[in-house]
Amino acid sequence: MSVQTFVIVLSTLVIGVSVGVLIGLIWGSFLRHSATGRDVVVLVLGDVGHSPRMGYHALSLADRFKRDPSERPRLVRLVAYKGSSPPPILSTHPNISIHLLSNPKRITAKNPLIFLVSAASRVFTQLLEIMWLLLVLLPRADALIIQNPPAIPTLAIAQFVRFVRGSRLIIDWHNFGFSIMAMNKSKTSPIIKFAKWYERIFGRYAEGHLCVTNAMSEFIQKEWAVRGDCVTLYDRAPRHFKKLELSEMHEFLSTLGVTSTGKLDYTTTSKPFPQNTLLTCQMTATSKPSFASKRPALLVSSTSWTPDEDFSLLLSALELYDSKSHAGHPSLVVVVTGKGPQKAFYEAKMAALKLKKVQILTAWLGIEDYPKLLGSADLGVCLHTSSSGLDLPMKVVDMFGCGLPVCAVAYPCLNELVQHGVNGLVFSNSNELSEQLLRLFDGFSRQDDEFELGQLRAGTAAFQQERWPENWEKNVGRRFF
Repeated sequence: MSVQTFVIVLSTLVIGVSVGVLIGLIWGSFLRHSATGRDVVVLVLGDVGHSPRMGYHALSLADRFKRDPSERPRLVRLVAYKGSSPPPILSTHPNISIHLLSNPKRITAKNPLIFLVSAASRVFTQLLEIMWLLLVLLPRADALIIQNPPAIPTLAIAQFVRFVRGSRLIIDWHNFGFSIMAMNKSKTSPIIKFAKWYERIFGRYAEGHLCVTNAMSEFIQKEWAVRGDCVTLYDRAPRHFKKLELSEMHEFLSTLGVTSTGKLDYTTTSKPFPQNTLLTCQMTATSKPSFASKRPALLVSSTSWTPDEDFSLLLSALELYDSKSHAGHPSLVVVVTGKGPQKAFYEAKMAALKLKKVQILTAWLGIEDYPKLLGSADLGVCLHTSSSGLDLPMKVVDMFGCGLPVCAVAYPCLNELVQHGVNGLVFSNSNELSEQLLRLFDGFSRQDDEFELGQLRAGTAAFQQERWPENWEKNVGRRFF
């Protein structure tokens, strides 16, 4: 990028921030002392229905406020983008008020200059809408909890609201925005340097910093010298993530069918008896379901279909499994969930594979059914590699919550979650993953808890002893509220 282009982009951002600050000062300073803030704003610039950790924050706060005996109940104001419907447990909670923002327009310009100016314009629009909501429409909040990333414009807005309205700021560090941007650009790019500087400066001051790993907590304290209480808040699955009983598994799988395009989707067709699903069978309406004879093993992988997850690793490993497996190995049904930019690319590659013992299906299930899929599976596969090397895959947290062991790509700090040989296995390439699959599923039809797969499943039990509500109350509720 030329210096001239960078100056234009930076100038646009400065003008946008300046206008937002001016509006905020006029209204915010008038409203700052209008009332003692009691409510808490949870701000996430993401889909309201697919931002689970921030949704868990809102629910834990609301449950805490529900127990408050005061006359005027305290509210959690969840601010997020429109998208999929929020879980009913959030939308119907008496202490939660949901405020939806307009979805930012997708930038399609290919010209670098037009793209950057469009991006700056989008940030400016976001800034105005969020400022208007937080400083004008909503009453002063006691605290503002934000998710990072995205850092732009979230951190600048949050710091301004903190200054003008006196609200306490708590930053929930999921990862770093600049490291995600650097995946598609050179780390020496002026934009990346600016993004890192911006994130470090605007993320430094807060009353609380919640980090998903100890490694991240150490980094922001040592490298960025953050001010405020720094706490490691590991992700934990809520209680409805669990291993399904056989009857529950059959009931759930009976609602699904395989389409002609290789998708696992909901079906309204009534299945006659004997009633067969991917894994189970029920002979009559009065008999109990059982596992199907010579049933396949069910693998689940959740992906965002982005460059930080090399899906070709799994495809190569499945090809090796297909060619090396023998009579003692089961067929595999591999269900891949998620949406993302590279989905169509990999769907075409999957369709071109000639596999005999492996069936690959894609799926996009409702929020309430995703845990049921995990609770029905035999093994999870995680392809997440952190852009910063300091975050952890929440998909593994969900899998462990359902008692599902995983095979996961190795990267720094993963050992804070996946313990090799205890609750999962770690691999570095497709050959290692294929060998793990061949070993874990050898003699699958006669396996019991003494086999390696059963031992790994048992190893997830320690993780399930503390769920999100207890973890949150111990590390956040008592400390900040």
